[in-house]
Amino acid sequence: MEQFNNLRGRHGFTLIELLVTVAISGVLVGLGVASYNSFNQRQTLNLAVRGLKTNLWATEVKAVANKQRVPPLTCPNFAGYKVTLDESSYTIVGQCNEEEFDSESFSLPSNVRKKDPANQQIIIFKPRTGGTNLSLDLVLTYEFISSNTTETVTITTTGEIK
Repeated sequence: MEQFNNLRGRHGFTLIELLVTVAISGVLVGLGVASYNSFNQRQTLNLAVRGLKTNLWATEVKAVANKQRVPPLTCPNFAGYKVTLDESSYTIVGQCNEEEFDSESFSLPSNVRKKDPANQQIIIFKPRTGGTNLSLDLVLTYEFISSNTTETVTITTTGEIK
């Protein structure tokens, strides 16, 4: 009965208990937001690099299949498809003699960029036999600007995209 009387006057939580609960909740929310931001950055970069790889693969397939514009261009000197990689975008263009066709431009998300922006890379995917104009494998590194998150794309001399 004495224990019941001691609890009778107590009707809630003390200020210290509430402050501790709020502080712990704040720390957990802060950790959750930081983890979400990091995850979001990795996913944005991953999506941009996967999009680039997909477009490179499609370009390689078009070049090897000797696909020219529709209706087919009569081009005995079809050179293949040229890919120009800049800091925040890339362009894919078919080449026939001096004429360019089927030009497509793609922009990377605003917070993703090629790590070596000073160098513009140009790759030509050759028709029929495949391969590229590269004498060495090309390794491109893309980064999320506000973090250390990076992803690489490798294009081999044979046209393989890794």
